[in-house]
Amino acid sequence: MCPPSVANRVHGFSLVELVVYLALLGVLLATALPHLELLPSHTNRAVEQFLSDVRFARAKAIVTGSHVCVHRVASNRYQVRRLKLSGNSWVLDKVLRDVTLPPGVTWWMNTATGNHLKFNTRGHQVAFANPANPYVLFTYFGDTRGSSHAVSVWPSGQAYKEY
Repeated sequence: MCPPSVANRVHGFSLVELVVYLALLGVLLATALPHLELLPSHTNRAVEQFLSDVRFARAKAIVTGSHVCVHRVASNRYQVRRLKLSGNSWVLDKVLRDVTLPPGVTWWMNTATGNHLKFNTRGHQVAFANPANPYVLFTYFGDTRGSSHAVSVWPSGQAYKEY
């Protein structure tokens, strides 16, 4: 048999110990949470917005029977523009959308025809200088946290997120 002093002991935490433990845990979490990435990166949102706008531009070109382009204005901004035929060239008719990327996100694209991705009235990409030699156009997005993604736009006009 155990002595009475040992038999009456209760094992576990007291209320004070439990409150102190929870307070310390709360302080640790409060200092760690700002450093955790709880939301998808800004780059993911920018890529999804860009894909949406590319698909919008392509559909608009088919429906309206005019050329529509996604034009790079700056490293953090682009416009979706409807073009009209003036003589032998397509010129700006109307800005359909003006998009500024989330803070810290930049993008770039290199085409033979400048800083724009153009769709013709059939929805095909016409961003290359030699129509007999079409190629896949890649645009790249990156942010200050090191996140990066690529989007491919095929000659047929289809656009996909690559990584």
